[in-house]
Amino acid sequence: MIDTFSSKDENSSKSSEPLPLALELKDIKFTLLPFDRFGIGFEEISLGIESIEIDSEGFNIGRISQIAKSSIGGIYLIGSFKGGVVEVDKLNISSLDIGAILETINANKKDSKSEESSKEKSGESNSTSLVKLVKLKEFSLSTASLSQKDIKISSIKTLGEGLSLNLENKSLSITKLGAKIDSNLVKLRLNLSMSDKRVSIKNILIDELDIDKIMATVSSLKGKDKESKQI
Repeated sequence: MIDTFSSKDENSSKSSEPLPLALELKDIKFTLLPFDRFGIGFEEISLGIESIEIDSEGFNIGRISQIAKSSIGGIYLIGSFKGGVVEVDKLNISSLDIGAILETINANKKDSKSEESSKEKSGESNSTSLVKLVKLKEFSLSTASLSQKDIKISSIKTLGEGLSLNLENKSLSITKLGAKIDSNLVKLRLNLSMSDKRVSIKNILIDELDIDKIMATVSSLKGKDKESKQI
């Protein structure tokens, strides 16, 4: 009996060992036909991967190039993944339609709440993550025009370098970040850096500040807030 049980334990321990098998894929490319999802129209999506290596210790992804064009903006990305580190050489987000994104979020808010409640009941957890560190060498973002009540934003543009996000100790650092905001209330230009939870603003320009429009906008928002409370 003792020999029988010991042999079973040895077999089970051997079966739990990782398989001595490694898989390598090279030169992967695929594209998707246009489709709609969550009220967003995806016009073009293409992805190219130089290599994928999978073994008993994990997986690595070589050079990735992705292009995505949709009704809410476009994304161009070049990067890689190795040893839990995502390295992005270039990230460009163009013509981001913030108004359309907000409308999509509000339209799908009920569905997302029901999904979150079901996940909480089932005890699902996303505490573990394969990604430990995210590095962005160069990144840029531009938005489409946005109108919200009396506020009209012509464009928002940002350019950055050297962003590092550590997901283990929850730290963020940015070597250089520049932003330009053009609206009917003000034109803003600023350059800053961030390290160890400290933001350093190198220079800032506040131009064509319209005090009358700002005061009128604030008064309008206060009046609408009072009306909603009375209702």
